[in-house]
Amino acid sequence: MSPAPPRGENGGVIRRLAQLRTAILLGTDACAAAAALGTAYGLRFGAGLLAVHGPHRPARYLEALLPSVALALLAFALTGRYRAPADAADPAPARGGETAAVLAAVLLLAAGTLFYRDEVQFSRGLLLLFLPVGIPFLRLSRALAERILAALRRRGVGVRRALLVGEGPRARALARVLADRTRSGVDVAGTVPGWEGLSSSLAALHPDQVFVALPASRHEELGRILETLSGEMVDVRVVPDLGAATLLPETSLLGGMPVFTLQQTPFYGIRRLLKRAFDLLLSAVLLVLLSPLLLLTALLVLVTSGRPVLYRQERMGLDGRRFTILKFRTMKVGAEEGTGAVWAVRGDPRCTRLGRLLRRLSLDELPQLVNVLRGEMSLVGPRPERPVLVERFRRSVPRYMLRHRIPAGLTGWAQIHGLRGESDLEARIRYDLAYLERWSLLLDVEILLRTVWQVFRGENAV
Repeated sequence: MSPAPPRGENGGVIRRLAQLRTAILLGTDACAAAAALGTAYGLRFGAGLLAVHGPHRPARYLEALLPSVALALLAFALTGRYRAPADAADPAPARGGETAAVLAAVLLLAAGTLFYRDEVQFSRGLLLLFLPVGIPFLRLSRALAERILAALRRRGVGVRRALLVGEGPRARALARVLADRTRSGVDVAGTVPGWEGLSSSLAALHPDQVFVALPASRHEELGRILETLSGEMVDVRVVPDLGAATLLPETSLLGGMPVFTLQQTPFYGIRRLLKRAFDLLLSAVLLVLLSPLLLLTALLVLVTSGRPVLYRQERMGLDGRRFTILKFRTMKVGAEEGTGAVWAVRGDPRCTRLGRLLRRLSLDELPQLVNVLRGEMSLVGPRPERPVLVERFRRSVPRYMLRHRIPAGLTGWAQIHGLRGESDLEARIRYDLAYLERWSLLLDVEILLRTVWQVFRGENAV
């Protein structure tokens, strides 16, 4: 445990630590931007990916490297990459923001080339290549920043001194998270159960950060705790005991009053438009490319087990709206007459011989591309369930209905982690909500690619 700093210097400690984090990330980002620009240059002129028109002078590009890196860092800053994180354990911006940062850099660099007025025109193709090249370099920059900060923290550099206020399961869980100061960047100097004893602990320990994790039964103390802390130069972080009701919590101001949002529909505005445009374009392309396979599969189902070729079933999607899902029929006609609505299991005896093959290759799911095209589903999201099962689970599984705040998907984060069919429902919900919190178009692409890989390997089929 490090010695307590002199009283009154906590604000300076906080500023220095924030500056250290920003300086490290700026340094790694500058290297990443330079490497990405160099790689894009090599692809443009060395590999000859695009035709070169007009005079080409490498020295002019070398002269422009430092100003270009500076413009890229400015673009990264404008997209919030260097904003102080709300989570003490996060030394760099949240994953998923690299696309916006690199796109902003491309736009700013394109504007910057307007100031170079001579016989050499800077290549727009280079900037075009910088977009796909820059994203992985920025992700490497984040990973490198995390490693540098972790190494410094192991030596006691960049560690914030903290006081933990609270008791009970939530406080104990928080203490376990903060215990690894290499990851959290926090050295817990002491704990106090509640308001009583807080002033003496502050005077003795001089923390620069206070975590408050009171049980729900003692939230009436929070006002007195915050009043006491208002006279101290410390960062205050409250970990509320709100049970299982929270989803993507955020704080905003309404008429000057802080509002803590516990639940909201996350796919609205530009996020919803981006996801829908991606689904619409890719599902249309896939339906065209896979049409011979769809026709062949339909013919095989018709020849081996007769009509109907397609299996139609009511499912529940975004915001609880019901729709009819389409699949190639893999079971005998009337398979659920004796069992009712149940999940399919591995080696289900109700399957036809062809149906087992279609399930193993996931070909039975391909007609759902039509559902995606209609807007009833997304390519990626939680798998939709039947209304009768939803009604059963909403009463017995906490947070189950939160998965209906996002579009149902043909595949999802839970499915690529082996959670299909009769798998653990609570684990599936955890993965569905984790997908919601991490969502980006790049994550959707990753899930689709991993799904294709698993289909080729025959994993997780039922």
